[in-house]
Amino acid sequence: MKNKRIAALIAIAIFTFMTSFNLNSPLWLFVVTSLFYGVRMGLFQSPNNSVIMSSVDQQFLGIAGSVNSLARNFGKVYQPLSFYSSMSFKAGKNITTYPVGQNQLFMSGLHIAFIFALIFAATAE
Repeated sequence: MKNKRIAALIAIAIFTFMTSFNLNSPLWLFVVTSLFYGVRMGLFQSPNNSVIMSSVDQQFLGIAGSVNSLARNFGKVYQPLSFYSSMSFKAGKNITTYPVGQNQLFMSGLHIAFIFALIFAATAE
């Protein structure tokens, strides 16, 4: 339980920091922050799966694994959905790729995606 709180607090800190990125933010800062987040996910995911699977009766292992995968996949799908939907809404047209020449629109979508990730990380605890 303590590790879950630490992982959630690290995610909250990272997403809060990432919402402050703008067009003038150095690329290396984004790369380092993303790497730190990736390491956090790697260190947390396996122990978390182990705790979840060991805390349920053997007859419910399939359901527990499925719900765990559903939650993980929801995050992987919802993040790009919020990113492209927010850019499309702001542009007033359907955006499905990088908006060439509209860097601020891209950053706006990125901020919305990070804000949603921050909200999910904060409510996960």
